Amino acid sequence: MELRIANKNDEDFVKRVFAENKNILGNYYFDWIGYINSTKATNCFYIAEGIGILHIKFSSKQKAYIIQTIAILKEQKRKGYASDMIKLLPRPIFLKTDYDNEESNSFYRAIGFIAVGNSISKNGKKKFTNYMLL
Repeated sequence: MELRIANKNDEDFVKRVFAENKNILGNYYFDWIGYINSTKATNCFYIAEGIGILHIKFSSKQKAYIIQTIAILKEQKRKGYASDMIKLLPRPIFLKTDYDNEESNSFYRAIGFIAVGNSISKNGKKKFTNYMLL
């Protein structure tokens, strides 16, 4: 599997991936729109052809790459592609998952992420588990 940097021609594929994962991703499609219109080198969407997308940013504050979004097409799920995509990333990697999303939390722990704490949304209504992979 290869990852390549996304471009405007990928919009239909990205829309499909977001649509199939809307219950998990919500309205993060706006991140795609921001990416396509941005020139920031710290913000990147990657495409795994016919498989899924990966959106990362580099945080100088965390001194780590942050996974913003990782999403796989329904017919490609449970084939190891998400963990393969993560293996291609530079380290360290930081991410947040919903505290009560046991499927995501189990997945990240299984591929080597370590829980490094919890955080709460700005409005105080949502709790997250923070993970790091060195």
